[in-house]
Amino acid sequence: MELIYKFIHLVGVMALFSALGTAIAASCDNAKKFAGILHGISLILILISGFGMMARLGYGYVQGWVITKIVLWLFLGASLALVKRKVMKPSALLGIVLLVGALSAYMGVMKPF
Repeated sequence: MELIYKFIHLVGVMALFSALGTAIAASCDNAKKFAGILHGISLILILISGFGMMARLGYGYVQGWVITKIVLWLFLGASLALVKRKVMKPSALLGIVLLVGALSAYMGVMKPF
């Protein structure tokens, strides 16, 4: 069962980054709409499977690394608004999003605190 949660979680993460990449690079309205839908579905998959893994692995209380991952998840959720409002150059935003993804992966694997 743990592998199923990991699989769903990773699929959600991959879809999230696909949606963000599409939104950053998209030039037509249909692509942006699809990216928004995929972004939302991906965030839900990541959240549900992440908490499912926590329950399955026996984490009875929220630890520091979990709070950090939730904050990073919230940033990734809000990042689509940054794309739409053109707050910064797409390449800079993509770099930040990738760094946030890498930090989230580190937190999930290493659980430093």
